[in-house]
Amino acid sequence: MLDHSKNLPSPHSPEELEKLISLVRSISDFPQMSEEEQEFLVDSLMDYECYAQVIKILEWRSSEPGRSSDGALSDFCKLMMVHYEGLESFEKFCDVAERCVKTLKLPFATIRLHIADEILGPDNFEEQAKLYQSLAGSLPDISQRVLLLSRLALIVEKKLFRESEAEPIYRSIIRLDPLNIKALRYYRLWYGQGGDWEQAAKQLQSLIKAYRNPHEKHRAAHELAQIYLYNLNQPNLAKKTLETHCRDSRLDTRQTLVEALERLGDYEELIDCLDGLCERAGDRSERAAILQKKGLVCLKSGQYEKAKQSLHQSLSEDSHNLLTHEALITSLINLDQSEELERAIQSMAQASQSPTSRQKLTNLASVVATSRAAGLTS
Repeated sequence: MLDHSKNLPSPHSPEELEKLISLVRSISDFPQMSEEEQEFLVDSLMDYECYAQVIKILEWRSSEPGRSSDGALSDFCKLMMVHYEGLESFEKFCDVAERCVKTLKLPFATIRLHIADEILGPDNFEEQAKLYQSLAGSLPDISQRVLLLSRLALIVEKKLFRESEAEPIYRSIIRLDPLNIKALRYYRLWYGQGGDWEQAAKQLQSLIKAYRNPHEKHRAAHELAQIYLYNLNQPNLAKKTLETHCRDSRLDTRQTLVEALERLGDYEELIDCLDGLCERAGDRSERAAILQKKGLVCLKSGQYEKAKQSLHQSLSEDSHNLLTHEALITSLINLDQSEELERAIQSMAQASQSPTSRQKLTNLASVVATSRAAGLTS
């Protein structure tokens, strides 16, 4: 901040007038002055708000052939302060900032620290956004331009809460850096929220390439497989994605693989996958559910003996699941095992909570028993 009151005499005093005249006369000697004398003159003229003179001096010194980069940066920053604080011209401030960046080829970290934060203020997000927009084309290095645009996107999206303005910024980032993780994450959400799952899948494909951390790769691949399976109805691609990218993953992707295999009708591999899930089951209810699933798959694929075994095992973990009882009865009917069928129907009657259902099942068991006895007699 400029302090125009520091060490100033009374505005109408002869002493002040004399001092001001002396300062102005000394401008012609500026090139011959020492560094300390030059700084004193610049600061004194700024105190007196002699901005036109300060601008001329600093413009000359910043372009001096022998001027160091640090010295030129200091001059440019003072010029920006004069335009921003003294003359209250944000447009001129941005012009000087752009010239400074191009002349000194400043990296983004320097721009943010010495221009955005120190001059505009670290919380002045509105004007920082405008500054970054004006400077976006001034950085010749692509990586530095991407850093600037990433900061601009964050300010617009998270600080100014103008999310609609963020999309074209991320589009610019993607053009410069097709594997930019922040931009790809943004577009993954952008397309997902819009229901464009083909494009969401493409962003995840790029994220898998961009991520270096194996766990992040696995997460992106699992999400991609779920989009293929649930949103695009492409179980073959879901299976391929999991097999390609998630074989050594710590994530539990098996349920997604189970559903992909089931939709593909790949029953043998599905049964193997369910066996693996069963070995890692955390509790009895989870084990019962997996064994029930395996029994239903075996039943669907005509493997009635395997179905019977799995469903019996499931009922030993959870004897009250009526769907499991019903599937077991179906397998026994297909196996034509009437004695065991009678016991299965009686077991289902005991598990039923409905008195009416219990009575019907008991009656059915009696019918099966009678039929079996008649068959044995004949």
